[in-house]
Amino acid sequence: MSDVVFLIDRNIYYKYLAPLIEEALALNLNVSVVHLTHGSSLERSNEKLFYYPQLSQVPQFRKKIQHSAIVESIQDLTDYLKKNKTQFVFSLSPKNRYHLDLPHLKWVTVQHGIDSTKYQYQDTDYYICYTKNWLENCHIKDSCQIFEAGLFYANLNEIRTKEVIYNKYNLSPQKKYFLFLPLPSDTANSYAFFPNKFYANYHLWKLKRIELQLLEYLHSQLKERNAELIIKSRFKRLLPASYKKFGRIIYDETFYPCTISELCAISSHCFINFMPTATTIELAWHDLPFTFIHYPQYDKYVFSQIKDKMKNIFLPETPTIWNHYADQDQLLETTKSKQGFDPKYVSQYIKNKNCLSLKQITETILKEHL
Repeated sequence: MSDVVFLIDRNIYYKYLAPLIEEALALNLNVSVVHLTHGSSLERSNEKLFYYPQLSQVPQFRKKIQHSAIVESIQDLTDYLKKNKTQFVFSLSPKNRYHLDLPHLKWVTVQHGIDSTKYQYQDTDYYICYTKNWLENCHIKDSCQIFEAGLFYANLNEIRTKEVIYNKYNLSPQKKYFLFLPLPSDTANSYAFFPNKFYANYHLWKLKRIELQLLEYLHSQLKERNAELIIKSRFKRLLPASYKKFGRIIYDETFYPCTISELCAISSHCFINFMPTATTIELAWHDLPFTFIHYPQYDKYVFSQIKDKMKNIFLPETPTIWNHYADQDQLLETTKSKQGFDPKYVSQYIKNKNCLSLKQITETILKEHL
């Protein structure tokens, strides 16, 4: 029997769900993780091949989970939930995405950045979001109970100290580290900013050449200041060997704790080249100063399917935009600035006084029913 199931479609989902798994285990419940995969996910051409979960990738938790399982279809998932008499499912997507005919099942949807807003209708009994402002364009059934938790997954206070992070990545506490997020080339979302793929490839090729020149400059300047670049990419964006000359390349080494959150916690500044990513809002949580390089302008191709309000969340106006390659010294000047997101933006979308702890939320959802 599994009282609570956490549904994992990709291994990166542990970034969001693992803190909730810890809280459910602390309540001494029968907790299981179920990896949902299917054959087409594992095709060599799939750029997200690395992110489809294997049972060997289940993280270590403070307490032992009851068991982990893998299912290959929605029917398999339905059978599993029935067989184990599951009462609660935690997922990053609403119940209607899976078309499950299990009316007795209580469903908990957990926000994962802007992707959570793509479901205009959300069939869920509980919703754990950063703040309610994210949900203004979504229709959620009236009986749903909504909890504001802030950017809970980026909070490493209980599981990671800076000393542990330095040791994990073999970094020196005596050095300053500057995080660099490179161009999103060769991935599907990199084309969202261009009218067609040919133009995107040509433009990104030019920007990549400039990026290498920029990295070379930063590397030489930071070395004189006893500082170092950490170039953070993802397995779906494998970087050429030429990048290794300019800094430490780190991919997604772990999903719980999440590598990017760990690196944000020990960095002094972050450079984001060309486009913002989900990391942008994590920088706000960590109060980490940042600089956008070659920041894309709003146009009809930028997030064309997302409402204006979502654009304002994901592409906020910020005083730290640096959009000129001609004067490289100017780029270093931006690292002296402590400016980041406006406090009003943070309280609207990242954390506010109404946010509850995960312990409070999981106890409210689970303790009274199990």
